[in-house]
Amino acid sequence: MTVGRRYLGLVTLLVFSVSCAYFNTFYNAERYFKGAEKEIRKAGRETELSRKTTDALNKTVAKTSIVLEKYPDSRFRDDALLLQGKALYYLGDYSRALEAFRRITDGELDTPLKGEARVWTVLCRVKLGDQVQALGEVKELLNSESGLPGPILALAFETAAEIHLELHNVDSAIHYFDQSARYLRRGSEQSRLYLIIAELAFRDSLYDSAREYYEKVIQQSADTHQVEKAHLQIVKITRIQQKWDETTSEIQRLLLSEKFSDIRPQLYLELAKLYEMQSRFTEGINRLELITQEFPRTEMSAEAYFHLGRLTLATRARYEQARKYYEKVSSEARSSIFAPSARAKVKEIDAILLVVKRIGELEESLGEANEVHGDSVLLDSTGLLHELAEKLYSQGELLAFHFDKPDSGIRIFERLVNEIPSSPKRAKALFSLAQLYWRKGDSEKAERYARQLVEDYPFTEFAERASASLGLKMHDDAEDILEKAEKLSDTDPERSLRIYQTVLEQFPSSRFVPVALLASGNVHDLELNDLDSSLFFYERLIEEFPRSDQARYIEERYQVLRRLRESRSDTSQHAVPRALEGGPERED
Repeated sequence: MTVGRRYLGLVTLLVFSVSCAYFNTFYNAERYFKGAEKEIRKAGRETELSRKTTDALNKTVAKTSIVLEKYPDSRFRDDALLLQGKALYYLGDYSRALEAFRRITDGELDTPLKGEARVWTVLCRVKLGDQVQALGEVKELLNSESGLPGPILALAFETAAEIHLELHNVDSAIHYFDQSARYLRRGSEQSRLYLIIAELAFRDSLYDSAREYYEKVIQQSADTHQVEKAHLQIVKITRIQQKWDETTSEIQRLLLSEKFSDIRPQLYLELAKLYEMQSRFTEGINRLELITQEFPRTEMSAEAYFHLGRLTLATRARYEQARKYYEKVSSEARSSIFAPSARAKVKEIDAILLVVKRIGELEESLGEANEVHGDSVLLDSTGLLHELAEKLYSQGELLAFHFDKPDSGIRIFERLVNEIPSSPKRAKALFSLAQLYWRKGDSEKAERYARQLVEDYPFTEFAERASASLGLKMHDDAEDILEKAEKLSDTDPERSLRIYQTVLEQFPSSRFVPVALLASGNVHDLELNDLDSSLFFYERLIEEFPRSDQARYIEERYQVLRRLRESRSDTSQHAVPRALEGGPERED
């Protein structure tokens, strides 16, 4: 009897020890995971894991593996699988995580963990790029009588929302995020989702909806940064909606509260933008200068300097002063998102100052020439006039397309067109005038300049584009001659070459010149077997029209022929290419 009792006691002790062993192992795994998940939620799911978090997740996987390998029949099996799958998911090992969740969902027992495992299976599919199947599975889960607890349903709805977001279905994403929030208790998780919804609505210019959710964030969030951001966004919404009084009142209220002292520079910036929208530019500039004085060497002072440069150019056209403001952006905060744009603006200001200076010098030189020789334009002045036209075009282009001063650009382009009609830049200036007047909504002037361009420069790329916008059919005489040459290329290649030469000499501005060069090279290459002449035309085509379709087409053949010529035994003694002999054939 004593032996029996002792044996029974030993068995009981052994069972108890085994139970304690796998319970303690699972308990430690759960403890590691909870600590890691807390850090992940704090930092955000998309943030890179810290070393501490990664270590805790790896320990979770190791501990749960012990439970599953040594105690496969324990009551903690599915709990260990779920914990292991979550840890692997956060570690980015989605395939192994998916396998862990499948072992739960494919199991024979109908455990409460199956529904949660199905949600995590969907999350893994999303990460593995199978959004369509994932969306189908999560919708099926949500439509079923799953009886899932609130937090798991919230996760399922949020997963559906994120899938819709990846598929660019913003309205559906907002709906599912809202549904997810309904299953969460008031607090940080719910306010996190409300902030996501507000940001999506704001991005899509749904300002009333955005404001509604920002207000929910303010009501529920204990996170100071979330609340500050929500207040700032509401200010921005009322400003965009031109609710001037409400915006001013709200900014002043927030500025008076010590609770919002951390966002004081952002509030000043919003006030400056409000003044700008009301055309109260001096007050706006004063507010921006206040930011640079009170909050130096910060991201906000960098942004303020950028806006100071922009406003100085827009309202006062003081290039040197604007340049100083733009230069300050990088020195205030090198990491500022405005730094690259500010550097580009400095270059543009340098360019226009240089152009304006050179225009003054050219005008002075031309004025002196006129004083000496009266009204007649000297041949030596032609170069000065052409350079003046180039600089005027550069000035007009900078003003109209870089400094957002279309009216100033128009005045410069019109001066070029009217005062220097012989300039090669005139065609481009006419095209720019047509563009700018289209943008201004003055179709009458736009069409007038476009027609003038087509009439005066019919064979330029600008005329082609202008005629397309007007629906005009352009006729090029060179096209008719080309057709005649193409018909003769097989039967009478010599004569076809003379006709192609006619196009090259009589229509040097025609859009068909690259076609004539390619055709001439082809005839010498394929019909007459004249290596030097074919290379002459191919080389000319590539050098003069490097971006043309014809040049790209012949590049490979040209390189082959070059190597062939270089391999000749006597490379120094080439015959004169036939292409250079004789003259063009006159076509009646």
